[in-house]
Amino acid sequence: MRWLIFTLILPSPGFAAGEKDSLDKLLDKQDRAGLEQAANGLHTIADKTPGDANAWYRAGLAYSYAADVAMEMRDKNVSEKFARSGIRDAEQAVNLQPNNAEYHRLLGT
Repeated sequence: MRWLIFTLILPSPGFAAGEKDSLDKLLDKQDRAGLEQAANGLHTIADKTPGDANAWYRAGLAYSYAADVAMEMRDKNVSEKFARSGIRDAEQAVNLQPNNAEYHRLLGT
């Protein structure tokens, strides 16, 4: 239920057309492997554009979704791994744009 509220109130700043919808669909299906693949891909993109706070945000969001699904599946170790990766990416976004509340919100989750 918590993730449903999270997805309903989440704005989608700077997402490519359909990218947010793809993540939401993977979350709705609880496709952990798909979310992991998406998160890794978005992280690779962020690595290639280290000054793009939004790229780091998108990667962090995907890892956050993956962590949520892993926790729902009662896999705490994998959930922790995804959460730690998402935290690092969200920290990068906050460091690049410290006045963006959405980046802080993601870091807090």
